[in-house]
Amino acid sequence: MSLRSMCEAIDAEIVAYFAVLDAVHRKQAELNALMKEGFFLMAKARYSMGQNSVTSLQYSERMMTASMRVQQETGEDDKVCLRVGKFEESEDKVEEGKTEETLRKRHVGSNEDSSGVEEVSKNPTTPTKTNVDPLRWFGVLVPTALRESQAKFRRVSEVSGELATLKIEVDNLRQKCKSRLTEKETLINSI
Repeated sequence: MSLRSMCEAIDAEIVAYFAVLDAVHRKQAELNALMKEGFFLMAKARYSMGQNSVTSLQYSERMMTASMRVQQETGEDDKVCLRVGKFEESEDKVEEGKTEETLRKRHVGSNEDSSGVEEVSKNPTTPTKTNVDPLRWFGVLVPTALRESQAKFRRVSEVSGELATLKIEVDNLRQKCKSRLTEKETLINSI
């Protein structure tokens, strides 16, 4: 590779680096604006519902489940992409982690010919709905400011995934630029 083509490749990578860095700054500004609006709307909802109506005392920590998940994907050129959203878990993963737990009830019957042991499943057979809308913890008729605040924070989680992907891309481009600069130095020293 000639020195001129090496310099052009470095220039192209630096331009790409600054373009991605600009996108990172725009996403960061969008994230900050969404957070600001979300907290403002939450404060507005607290004001309209009463100071003690929207607090952490309204719900138990046992009621909390994740409504959004992070999924890592590797795309073309080994690009890592983080997606945030509602994803269905594959049944294979659920089956792997699930163990059959049973309790034994002793001396159930009075028949002497039966063993007197009955197995009872520890987990109920009917599935329970675990993913309940968190707004219901604060009542049925919640203010629209609280619903809008929830929407803002959901968007914040999506934007944070996009921002993390862009930051990974910035780090990869930085490493490529450094390696190209060291290649250029070795090429110049060999001439």
